[in-house]
Amino acid sequence: MKPNEDVAAFLKYRLENRLPDYHRMTPAEARQVLTQARLAAKLPPPTVGSTHDMKLELPGRTLSLRHYRPERVPQEQQLPALVFFHGGGWVLGDLDTHDVLCRQLVRGAGCSVLSVDYRLAPEHPFPAAVNDACEATAHLRANARAWGVDPACIVLGGDSAGAALATVAALSICHAASDRKLDAPALAGQLLMYPCVDLTLSSRSQSIQWPGLSVTHDTLKWFRGHYLSAAEQQADWRASPLLSPDLQRLPPTCIVTAGLDPLVDDGFAYARQLGEAGVNVAHRHFPGQIHGFLTMSGVLPSALAALDAVSAELRILFSSVVDTPDA
Repeated sequence: MKPNEDVAAFLKYRLENRLPDYHRMTPAEARQVLTQARLAAKLPPPTVGSTHDMKLELPGRTLSLRHYRPERVPQEQQLPALVFFHGGGWVLGDLDTHDVLCRQLVRGAGCSVLSVDYRLAPEHPFPAAVNDACEATAHLRANARAWGVDPACIVLGGDSAGAALATVAALSICHAASDRKLDAPALAGQLLMYPCVDLTLSSRSQSIQWPGLSVTHDTLKWFRGHYLSAAEQQADWRASPLLSPDLQRLPPTCIVTAGLDPLVDDGFAYARQLGEAGVNVAHRHFPGQIHGFLTMSGVLPSALAALDAVSAELRILFSSVVDTPDA
């Protein structure tokens, strides 16, 4: 598997400039490097209709949330919405690191985006981020109309670790539905971008190596070491949703994978297991891309075409809402 031309140039730049690897840093140092990289990119934020930073009050803590709405839409109009959880290995990332991606999805899909800033490890290890994702999702769904959101047209999504949180929140909703506790319309879908769904880190693609890669098996082990407190947590479906015993009630799902990503086999496996469980799955694979490429359109022009494809899949999810029968 060879990288796209622009990806190869980026990886060469990383090598020539000896850019640091996350797994050789402390979490504080890695967060600073990520912030500096975002500022250095100087990527102008795409224009949307409005953004509002808000506080989401949950039991015992307050989370930050950024609400995006598209242009030329009346404020009173209820829109389809993507509830978004950012990537970063449960250790890095915030509302700003994924601001451009959220804006691009707003513009591409014509939807609202509610980006949730969950608690990070190692300060808040597993299952803090899972609890935040599940409780934030429940709150947003229960109060959708107050957010200008159509409660019957909500997609859960994210990239990498955020994709794992999104699908765990979706699974939790399915479990509640099977217990006849469903008090809101079914989810419209899932958008899972290069999801990290198996923290055993045992797939064959974990061995993928290419000079300059910023996310490798060592990187993922570093993330896992800060996120999980014990080895046995790797088998918990909330940490590794690929190991969930029941995927049947999940909504239609789009999975995005990249060929030069150590998580690519896990994405393929999750897509296969969802399909075997009867879930409607669209799998968009980008062979010459690397992990995190959708947030790198400032340096990877080929990511822009991929973003168009992902936005089209998100529009399909919103337009294909169907009733899911109660268990």
